[in-house]
Amino acid sequence: MTTLTFEIEVDDETAERARQNEGERIKIKLLLKSYLENPARADSKRRLLESAHNLSEEARRNGLTEEKLAEILEEIDRERA
Repeated sequence: MTTLTFEIEVDDETAERARQNEGERIKIKLLLKSYLENPARADSKRRLLESAHNLSEEARRNGLTEEKLAEILEEIDRERA
């Protein structure tokens, strides 16, 4: 296996936390490794989150409020019962 070292810019607080906490360093290493090994999965997650956000914005523009959504979901629950 080949080792590749990355240098990334972070704020001072994040850098200090990473220096002092081996668990943080391991978590960052594993996240980066997973991302690099599975770029399609990371892209799929990003697309899913973007789609959910777009749907939420469209619903809001069309007048769907949290209260109206709750009413719709309650009605569906009653119909299933």
